Amino acid sequence: MTTSVDNLLFSGVITGALNWIFTERWSLFQDKLPYLVQKENGFAAFNTKNATAYNEYYEIKTGADDHMEDYYEITRWGKYNTSDEFLWDNLTLAEWWDKDGGYLVL
Repeated sequence: MTTSVDNLLFSGVITGALNWIFTERWSLFQDKLPYLVQKENGFAAFNTKNATAYNEYYEIKTGADDHMEDYYEITRWGKYNTSDEFLWDNLTLAEWWDKDGGYLVL
């Protein structure tokens, strides 16, 4: 596949596999794909990221405790904000991750 950086990051690309999903199996996959994949434009690394911080909250190790071997390790992820109730240390709490019992389980 040859595409521009803009398409890969922002505008989106629809590869053969995604095209097959969108045209032949959409009813099976529509609520199982992560937010990076949208039917309108396919895959884009920053899909749905225009002027929003949705899904962009992280807790990372800064090395301030003199443990530089863990520097910049992402320890928790959140959808809405950085309060403890919205930061998760595993993705099973993300709606797209555990839909129907597991990631892309049909």
